[in-house]
Amino acid sequence: MQAERITQALNFPMGPILKRYMEEHKVPKKTAKLHEREIKRYLALCASHPGGGWPMVGTIDDLWHTFIIFTEEYHEFCSLVGRSYIHHRPATGGEDVGEMESRYKKFLKQYRKTFGQRPPASIWPSGLKMSDCMEHCDVEPRDCMARYSHCTERKKEETHCDIPSRDCMGKMHCGDSDSQ
Repeated sequence: MQAERITQALNFPMGPILKRYMEEHKVPKKTAKLHEREIKRYLALCASHPGGGWPMVGTIDDLWHTFIIFTEEYHEFCSLVGRSYIHHRPATGGEDVGEMESRYKKFLKQYRKTFGQRPPASIWPSGLKMSDCMEHCDVEPRDCMARYSHCTERKKEETHCDIPSRDCMGKMHCGDSDSQ
């Protein structure tokens, strides 16, 4: 049953949603297609494990926001994966960093188990340590994750990471997220 729902999720048409996302966020088509696959996988896993409370890293969060405003399509997708609605619960500050890290690690483990491969590091950095980030900057965990993820993606595109250490890189380094 879960495999069937995941297949249906991955085949769900997102043409107009992706078009708007690419235009609004200046995302190249190849990157947008990767983001599309990953948001579908993430949401399918959320639907299959409703108690997971898995955090979202920043790279594809904007696509999720775009998807949500296409209310009919988003509702249809949620129904397709067996949920009436998959709520987006953004971090609001004061989250337990250790708990967020634990949930994120569980998500990565479930991803590997479900899809038989490691998640792409440019989207889901496996070496991410929110506690390291929080020791070195004043931003919330969600911002640390978003910035680290963005930095990793930029590094993979062979550009320079323009996010200063004080903005939460601390001991974390661009491109070092593939170990695990």
